[in-house]
Amino acid sequence: VLFGDGGFRGNPLAVHKQLVAETTIDWPRFQRWLALFGETVDEVYAGERATHIKSAADDMAHVIYSRINNVVDPRFDPAKLTPEQKARYSKYRPETPVESGKEN
Repeated sequence: VLFGDGGFRGNPLAVHKQLVAETTIDWPRFQRWLALFGETVDEVYAGERATHIKSAADDMAHVIYSRINNVVDPRFDPAKLTPEQKARYSKYRPETPVESGKEN
C-alpha cells in the first residue's frame, strides 16, 4: 500500500477491528506506532519517497482509528473536497446532513 505498487490484497481495517475485542485501540497507540514507523523509515529511506511513505502511514492511521472508533477524522473537512474526492468518498460513506449543507 505504501509503495503504491497495487500488490497488497489485505484489509487493514478489518484486522484492526478484530483487535478491538482484545485490546484498547486508542489514539496514543496509533501515535506510538507512527513514531516507531517514522523512525524505521528514517533509518532505511531518505528523500521525497520517505516523506511520502510517512505521510501515507499517517493518513492510514487516522482513517483506521476513526473508523474502528466510529469518530470523525478531525482532519476531514467535506467543504474542501474536490469533485473527484466527493465522488470517491460517496462510494464509502453516505452523505450526512452536515456534509451536504442540509439541516436536520
